[in-house]
Amino acid sequence: MSLQSVIFDLDQTLVDSSALEPYRKAQLWDVVMGSLDQVAIYPGITELWQQCRAANLKIAVFTNSPRRVCEAVLERFNLQPDAIVAFGEVNFQKPSRAPTIRACELMGVPAYT
Repeated sequence: MSLQSVIFDLDQTLVDSSALEPYRKAQLWDVVMGSLDQVAIYPGITELWQQCRAANLKIAVFTNSPRRVCEAVLERFNLQPDAIVAFGEVNFQKPSRAPTIRACELMGVPAYT
């Protein structure tokens, strides 16, 4: 079976949001939303994203942040995934496999567990 999709974690994988970590841990989401200018995309991510798209791979992003934060960050860097799994959208968060399985369901690809 060939590769059909990729799943990325948002924080500290696609983007450097370390400056916001204290606010994220405290779940001060309004502060996080007002501080997104402190988030930077890692070098090479835009090109990697484009390569995934060129290879017709579906892309999902999961995060332990709320959907509105994830969507705002992705929009800031013009990254448009096929699926997002955010905090509270599955019964168990990372490192559980539940977000990965849900992302596969949303993309319509098989999840191998």
